[in-house]
Parts: sequence; C-alpha cells; structure tokens
Amino acid sequence: MVSARTGIANRRRKADKAAAKPGPTLTVVPAARPFAAPEPSDELDRAIVRQLQEDGRLAFATIARALKVSEGTVRNRVARLKQSGVVRIIAVADPMAMGYTAYAMIGMKLAPGADPDRVAARFRDRPEVTYVLFVAGRFDLLVEAVCETQAALRDFLFDHCYRQPEVAATEPMIGLAMYKSLLKWGQP
Repeated sequence: MVSARTGIANRRRKADKAAAKPGPTLTVVPAARPFAAPEPSDELDRAIVRQLQEDGRLAFATIARALKVSEGTVRNRVARLKQSGVVRIIAVADPMAMGYTAYAMIGMKLAPGADPDRVAARFRDRPEVTYVLFVAGRFDLLVEAVCETQAALRDFLFDHCYRQPEVAATEPMIGLAMYKSLLKWGQP
C-alpha cells in the first residue's frame, strides 16, 4: 500500500520528469483584451508569471520550491490568473523552423467610415494572421501575417487587403530576416 506522502512524491517526480522532456515551446502570453487590463495582483503572481514565461511546462511543484511557497498556492494562483485572463499558457511554434518563408507586418489605413473593430475582427479570424493591433498614427491597423510561401502572402494581400473597400491603403513591410521574436510581453 502506498502512503499519501509516497503518492505525492511519486506524482512530483513524474511531473518533474514530464517537464524535463523536450517538446514544443510553451509560452505564457497575456490574454487578448484592451490595454487597461488588470495586472497580476502582487509580487508572488508576478514571480509565478516570470517562471512560466521561462518555461510554460514547469511543474507547479518546481515553481513552488523556487518561490518557497506550497504547490497548492501556485496551482490556485495560476488557475486564478488564467481564469481572469491575465495569462494564457500556449504552445508557440517557430513558423520559420516549420517551413513558413513569408512574413510581413502590414500597415493599413482604413477607408473613411470603416469600422476598425469589424475590420480587425475579420483579420483576427484569418489563420495567417498572428497579430492585429488598432493604432494611432500613420496607420489605423497593424497586421502581422506569416504564410508558407511568397505566393501565399501575395494572395493574402490581394484577397484580404487590396481588394477590400474598407481598406484605403496597404503598406506591407516584408520581413527579410528575423533577429528577435520574443513572446514575453508584459514581463512583470
């Protein structure tokens, strides 16, 4: 018969082993919402988020040991952070490593009377689009698109940008080399 203490120790070892296995990079990304979003509530929340931003697969027990708190505290804090939309824990693949060769940041000026929320929603739902931001300045929207080929990027631009009456002007900035792609937005 296995005691409760032995069972917990076995689960911790399994969790630590699972966390050590190679696999896709998991990253903590702030949930999509307006900029006036709530921040993690205290230093412990921020420390937990920092740990998860380094490795989204860290076992709660590992985080708890590093922060000198209980595993239950970490589990409850992470659940609350996820439920409140402060963080999402997702797998992030490197598109260039997966064979996608066409990358562009697209600046768009909308036509007079066009609804930025509606246009942004249309781009948000496209699988090629990784980023949509409503901005002030030269452009109204910034859209990041990653496509498998230059031809696919060209088709995306024609079908979803140039041929849309809501988009008055499009300026694609084609990526030539990626020097840094960091998904630690809002690092506390």
